[in-house]
Amino acid sequence: MNRKPISLFFTALTVFFLGLFVQSASAGLNCFFCTAPSGSTSSSSRTDNKIYAGLVWTLNHQASYLPDLSIGFRSLKVNSNNDVKGGDLNGRVSFNGGLSFDSFRLVYVGGNRDIQGNLGGGYSFNQKSLLANGAVEGPYIKVGSDFMINDKSFVPYVELNSLSKPRKVENGSLTCPSGSDLTLSNAPIYGNYYVAPSDSSAGYTCVFPPPSDRRLKNSIHLIAKLATGLKIYSFKYNWANETYVGVMAQDLLNNKVWKKSVVTMPNGFYGVNYTSLGLKMTTLNNWNKEGLNSIQLH
Repeated sequence: MNRKPISLFFTALTVFFLGLFVQSASAGLNCFFCTAPSGSTSSSSRTDNKIYAGLVWTLNHQASYLPDLSIGFRSLKVNSNNDVKGGDLNGRVSFNGGLSFDSFRLVYVGGNRDIQGNLGGGYSFNQKSLLANGAVEGPYIKVGSDFMINDKSFVPYVELNSLSKPRKVENGSLTCPSGSDLTLSNAPIYGNYYVAPSDSSAGYTCVFPPPSDRRLKNSIHLIAKLATGLKIYSFKYNWANETYVGVMAQDLLNNKVWKKSVVTMPNGFYGVNYTSLGLKMTTLNNWNKEGLNSIQLH
């Protein structure tokens, strides 16, 4: 029996699984101080319904200083990108030559929140004619024209009304727990941590301050004491070889002012908001080069 194909198969299988192991090992550690934000970044919309009233001045040869009264209902779908579309049903009451119901219009409305176009039709009782309508409108004003089908004449008009600019619709937003910051999840966190899919949403994660819990560190040595009494240590994290310089969360918890800078992470370990202390964490190499300047915010 030829054992060479079997040997090659098991060799290839071993190389494959070894590759997976190496890839996994090089991928860094799971970010245990990261958590998924709540909310969504998806676009959203809402319906804007308004009953309105207005005054309309016609500009043809029958123009009058006495305006018609317009009463209508407008319904718009307003999107988070500021696009709007919907419809408008309105009627006019004329005061020229006595009180009478003049006409009605049903139009499509489309555009953006600042300016919309109207296109539709209706019927004029005074003219006893079907009509086509086109107009442009913005907040509190509409300029347009009717086209009377019976005598093929245009009747331009200006309308001042109570329709304000449709209210803006915001995109969905992501929020983080108190004490954490919203950060892109596709890059390493603090150099060696990678975000698990379960701790990410829409490409973002919530990152708590750097872990500064004594239980997560080794090779801890006191190297300085600031004028405020704050102790500065060199240390290594349990998962890394790099030596860092910073504080110990447990030291801060014993001070009624400093303990406000301590944050409890989702896993129960402590992190420290260095910014609130006027400091930043650094490496031992930087400390040896710059001393206290390496941990002070400038």
